[in-house]
Amino acid sequence: MSISLKAFKSICFDQCPVDGLIVHNGRALTDSETRILVNYGIDKGYKTLTVIPKEIVDEICETRGNAEWMQQYNDAPQYIALPYLERILQKLSGFSCNDWDGDDIFRQITDEI
Repeated sequence: MSISLKAFKSICFDQCPVDGLIVHNGRALTDSETRILVNYGIDKGYKTLTVIPKEIVDEICETRGNAEWMQQYNDAPQYIALPYLERILQKLSGFSCNDWDGDDIFRQITDEI
């Protein structure tokens, strides 16, 4: 089955993290890798994932989406996945400051990120 890159982007990109939705060589792509791949494909005029050259997908996977040319295609929003936030809150729960307000908590979380 092949899905339109533009449809995939319009349906998924603003709704949720897209990690794990595309698998290449037995490995699920991360959120950033998926966004880079889809945005690259759209920019180059490809209609579906299946027509993007395997070498491009390999390079995205090998560099984990951190090659310089890929930065322009990474439109991942700045959000924190719940498991990551849970680890931060567990770490912060060991602190003895019980009188923190919301701003203090978010400042501590931001420092941890």
